[in-house]
Amino acid sequence: MKIPIHPNIACRIVSLGLNTDVVKRLSQMGILPGTKMTIVQVGPLGDPIELAVSSGQNLALRSEEFQSLECEVITLPLSATSPGSATYSVQELQGGLGFQHKMNDRGLLVGVTLRVVEGHPFRIYVLPDGHYVTIGRGEARKVMLEPIEKNANYA
Repeated sequence: MKIPIHPNIACRIVSLGLNTDVVKRLSQMGILPGTKMTIVQVGPLGDPIELAVSSGQNLALRSEEFQSLECEVITLPLSATSPGSATYSVQELQGGLGFQHKMNDRGLLVGVTLRVVEGHPFRIYVLPDGHYVTIGRGEARKVMLEPIEKNANYA
């Protein structure tokens, strides 16, 4: 599955793909299917992509190399989603105490299930109680989600 290239997206490698150069390079470094990676930062024009790997190392890949990998998304920031019928579960609130209180007041707690209705600003439909919450882009970068449905929509 093609995943978006945004900082803080965590994914697990399902397959190293068909690009033999990338397969050889990553397998020589001990990066194999099942390895968890997190996007740390993306270069100014989309290249390179800095990844933190579960073994404790950081590496850089070109975007086409990264996209050749078959990965499943573990967590992603709300800002990396796009509106649709996919549902997500809030896994973490990465802001400080004030941010966490603000999200708690809006009903966005760890474990809450939600659906993204609109983007920019982000309008969220919180399930199961059915209320809507609107938050800005900066706040959306700090709300980490886990896709619940396999057909989740990414930006």
